[in-house]
Amino acid sequence: AQSHVCLFQDISAFSRLRLERDRLLQIGALHAVLPTLLHELRNPIAAIETTLELLVEEAEGSDKQFDLHALLGEVRRVKLSLQGVGVAADLRANGYAVIDEAIADVVRVMARRAEQYGISVVAQVEAMPLLPFEPGVMRAVVFNLVDNAVTASPKGSEVTVSARLCTADIFELVVADQGRGMSDEVKERATELFYSTKRKGSGIGLALVKRAVSNSGGTMRVESKLDAGTTIKITLPTTTIERPTGLYRRLEDLTTPQ
Repeated sequence: AQSHVCLFQDISAFSRLRLERDRLLQIGALHAVLPTLLHELRNPIAAIETTLELLVEEAEGSDKQFDLHALLGEVRRVKLSLQGVGVAADLRANGYAVIDEAIADVVRVMARRAEQYGISVVAQVEAMPLLPFEPGVMRAVVFNLVDNAVTASPKGSEVTVSARLCTADIFELVVADQGRGMSDEVKERATELFYSTKRKGSGIGLALVKRAVSNSGGTMRVESKLDAGTTIKITLPTTTIERPTGLYRRLEDLTTPQ
């Protein structure tokens, strides 16, 4: 009779290590090229935006004004998108800014975009005093959240953006949609860098938003159920707390659990 020896080896640990290695290589590559890429894109886009603003003024009352306004809106959306990619910054600022207007600016741009898909974007932004936040980073945070909400929303639904001071020391931002929602498994991984359930999703935006909020001493809570929509609530202290070393954290830090 013939005898056989079967050897079994658990390769799950090796697979996990390989996946982790690949993810770190992706992060390293992104970290290396991102600053240069953003710089190269922002300059021409700023020039295009300025030119279109002048053309809109000159075309006032003409039949070209509507089309120029539409082009200007798209350029501003792209500009916000680039800010969103670079949102690993700290939301806090050394000075004070008009944050309610910064949020309203984003909502106006995104509302026009969402209309093309039959989706309403509604702002419930209270008038607030000057706050110690970077308006550019705040715009990027709101853009990322609203863009995700619109992408997940069906035609005829509504995305709401609310911002207020809960107390003199706490700022709150809430973005809610009536979309397909997330399973518990997806919700658990939603803020992981490069994780996305969308076919063309980058998996970057929400991870960067969470990092910016964490860097600022705030919290971000994701509430979602399948077929019941998603609500993301951010709270930020308006009081001065110790700032981290350097304005930007390494992209590698995005994988560190908070």
